[in-house]
Amino acid sequence: MDEANHNLSEAQKELLRWHSKLGHLNFEAIQMLLKSGSLGKNAITAAAARCTTPKCASCQFGKARRR
Repeated sequence: MDEANHNLSEAQKELLRWHSKLGHLNFEAIQMLLKSGSLGKNAITAAAARCTTPKCASCQFGKARRR
């Protein structure tokens, strides 16, 4: 689903993939894991460890409140 989004960089797409794989863990914790090398070491994970965090549509929907 996020592969079709042209507004995200490859690093942000990788970060969103890990976010959904890890049960929607917060992005700061995922980036800390990426920096430590626990989730693998390659160019895309290194870039995902320092990119700006994207918005997760599922998390935003879950936090929404009716007015």
